Parts: sequence; C-alpha cells; structure tokens
Amino acid sequence: MDTSDELKPLYRIISDKINHDIREGKYSDHLPPQNELAIIYEVGRSTIRESLRHLEEQGIIQVRHGASTKILVSGPACKLKPGLESFIGVSKVIEDSGFVPSTSYMNLRRTHASKLFFPDFSGMSVIVLERVRTADGKPVVFSIDVFKDEGLAIDELETYLKNGSLLEYLKGKGLLISFAETTVRAMAADQTVSQRLDIRLGEPVLLLEEVCYDSNGNIAITSNDYYHPQSVNFRVIRRAENMK
Repeated sequence: MDTSDELKPLYRIISDKINHDIREGKYSDHLPPQNELAIIYEVGRSTIRESLRHLEEQGIIQVRHGASTKILVSGPACKLKPGLESFIGVSKVIEDSGFVPSTSYMNLRRTHASKLFFPDFSGMSVIVLERVRTADGKPVVFSIDVFKDEGLAIDELETYLKNGSLLEYLKGKGLLISFAETTVRAMAADQTVSQRLDIRLGEPVLLLEEVCYDSNGNIAITSNDYYHPQSVNFRVIRRAENMK
C-alpha cells in the first residue's frame, strides 16, 4: 500500500483503485454488480457503496438503482507516442503506435474564408475538413483542417479520407508540406469536442494548433487537433546548447 493511502479512509482507497481500473480499460461501459466488486477488491459491500458514491460525486460513474452502474468516462483507447520534433500525419502516428487508423466521423465542405472565419485564407475559397480519427475503433483525435480549394473533387476526397491520410492525398496532388509551426495547449472540452471524443464536457484535452507551409513559404493548411486525454503521450527531444 502507498504510504499516502494510510491517511485515506478505506472507501477512498477503493474508489481510487476502481477509478484506476476504469481508466486502464478494465471495465467497458458498466461496472460489475456490487457483490462482485466486493469480491474483486476484497472489502465489504458497505465500503463498495461508499466508494461508488464518491465516484458518482466526481462524475466518473452513474449509480442507477435496479440497473447496472454506468461508466461516464472513457478508458484509454490507446497510447499514441508522436514526437513533436517531426511533422507526420495522424494516420502515420496511429500506425506507428501499432494501431489501425480509421475515421468514425467526417464533415467535408467548401466555404469562403474571411477575416473573421479562417483569416489565414481570407478572401479565398477553402475546404474545411472535420474528422474523428480512431485507433482500433476508439476515438483518439478530433481534427479540423482548413486548406485552399484547388478544385479538388469533394466526393473523391471524402472516399479517400475515410481511411487515408490528408497529407498523402495532397502530396499526390502536388502539394508538399515543408514545415509547420505548432502551438500546444491544454483546454477544457466544449460541447462539440466532448461529443466527438466521447468524453465529459469540460474534461481536459490537448490541443495542437498547426500552421503548415509549402516549399515557397505559403500557408497550405491550418489544423486544430484535439487529442483524447487518455490516449497520447507527446515526446520532445531537447538538446543542450554549447556552453562556453
């Protein structure tokens, strides 16, 4: 037992263990019955009831009398480990992490950019692509990509992007990305993000805001990638400067 557990009441220790098992994916949509939980965690049913009450107060579960206890948070779909020092697409990140990439939601449309909406392309016709990328069927990234409308066939693009990479598609059309500027920040999931990633409203997510440039230094794509909080570990290699 962790020394910090000695200061906690037993029901808190058990609630922490149940929460940990939920986050690790031991349980899917519902918890086992209370009598089974008592056996699993080797405590009495009264302790289990207190533990579940504590988890319900935290918004992790929903206890329903006469029905199974519903889990309100998602366990880890997978663990992606992209390196921020390299520019690669989400599909490649998922594949390199050992999972199968796919798309569970997609919205593709043409619109006209202005100083208010998509100001990086102000005055141009653009394509807006919204997708939820999955790893082995679990949502891991909700992406919003905006790029110039070069007369691309929407139907063809939509078919390709169900399982393919946007970067690879654009590369095949002659648009090569040279580099990208990336801003990483944490934010609370709004209604749209929480629905797309199947998480609680207000749950923290990691947002990557990227501006991608072509070989001429022109903006080619702007992206907002919202990563599932349980599904990504970013890696950064930092090199020491020579000291004199």
